[in-house]
Amino acid sequence: MKIAKPCHVSLRRATGEDEPFILELERSALRRLSEAIFGYWTPRPGMGETFPDGSWIIQRENEDVGCFALSERQNVLEIEQLYLLPDARNCGIGNYVLTRILTLAAVKHHSVQIVLLAENDAQRFLERAGFAVTAVSSTRIFMECLCSREPHTWTN
Repeated sequence: MKIAKPCHVSLRRATGEDEPFILELERSALRRLSEAIFGYWTPRPGMGETFPDGSWIIQRENEDVGCFALSERQNVLEIEQLYLLPDARNCGIGNYVLTRILTLAAVKHHSVQIVLLAENDAQRFLERAGFAVTAVSSTRIFMECLCSREPHTWTN
């Protein structure tokens, strides 16, 4: 299966200078959901001691439009973050990034896991990519994709 790469999309490793951008992406992605589920939003004060390990910036035409972060443990890649600016959604960028993550997992013979806040529109996007819900709580949706298929390829 060939996946077309959206025009002028690139990935780069995050640096310490990206922290404010990532925290703003997180706020824009999670604030509404957090307030609906918990009744409040508390932004985190920073990315933590291990930042920017495993963090990537998504660029379109050399402009930062999103980020994702991965961690790896015993045959699992965990997507810790996957955020896009609103004007970068629904144009193939998220699909391209997720395909790259799933390809990496398939090569490593890993599954991919993600935890979403409940009532999250991202659930449908992930289900279309092959993720299945593995557990649900009142506040969280746990999902996993078993990447046993051949790695995807994409074209420029």
